[in-house]
Amino acid sequence: MIQNAEKFTERFEKDFQAFLTPDNSFYLNTKGITSSDLSVNIPQFLTEIAGPADVTSNGALDVVEWAEGNKVVTQSRFKTNAYQIVDYKEFFTAQDQRTDAMEAMKNFIDTKIGNFAAYKMSPATTALVTTGTTTRASEVLGSSATVKTITKADILSVKKAMGKSNLSGKWYCVATPEAIADLLAIDDFVKADALGVQQSRLLTGEFADILGIRFFMRAPVLGANVVYDEAGSPGVLTKLDVYGAVGAADAVTSTSVGGLIFWNENALYSNKGLAKTYITAGDARYQSDLLSMQYSFGLEPIRTDNVGCIALVEGV
Repeated sequence: MIQNAEKFTERFEKDFQAFLTPDNSFYLNTKGITSSDLSVNIPQFLTEIAGPADVTSNGALDVVEWAEGNKVVTQSRFKTNAYQIVDYKEFFTAQDQRTDAMEAMKNFIDTKIGNFAAYKMSPATTALVTTGTTTRASEVLGSSATVKTITKADILSVKKAMGKSNLSGKWYCVATPEAIADLLAIDDFVKADALGVQQSRLLTGEFADILGIRFFMRAPVLGANVVYDEAGSPGVLTKLDVYGAVGAADAVTSTSVGGLIFWNENALYSNKGLAKTYITAGDARYQSDLLSMQYSFGLEPIRTDNVGCIALVEGV
């Protein structure tokens, strides 16, 4: 047993590093920096490059002053409760309760930031909806909507929108198990003869890349990474903040639908800040150690028109 509180804290923080950045944190695939500042400015991109078809009559080019309308990325604080590790229980318990607590805190923070990032990544409105001839229940828990499954044509529509963005860099998608199941039912995406490989994706159960897009699978609490209101469909669908990512949570309704979020790594700017653990070792008032953590993170689309951020939502 380590009696010195300072040494114990060093050990705890060293052990905790293994849990801070899991490989499946989709929101890390963005442009950004780690900053000690609470807010950073990001310049707009490709907003002042339009020009006339040809030069003016005297042969001189028109001159337009370059201007960058900056947006601000502000870090939000994500924190856990303080977990109490009672001394005598830790001593008489087979498992390492401190490790259990670290994993619980990491998973909580990762889920909260994931909800926040998914909301920030998705555009305020979308007209891209699934068009399958077969239907299933919406992935949004609490919704009674019957929705159309994803088709190859739907993904090709997204791919077309990607091409029109004029953005270089890698494309990513975060999807739910419901959406991945739809994609695995599309023969051209999984069968060996269609893919030109020796085995089908159905044998491995993996669905990582398709059409140059890297897919991440995530299972949020409410069943969907992002939620839109389909009332008034097939018009423009409006995004809901059902996780309370940036304010009071919107209610899930019977017409709520979920969807896939696609983004370009150069379309979003993240500002990763303080990741800190707190421990009070052997506090006599509680006869226990107290463990907690805090993480600060911000995310914003670089362009005010959300170019490079695409949502394909469940059609009804």
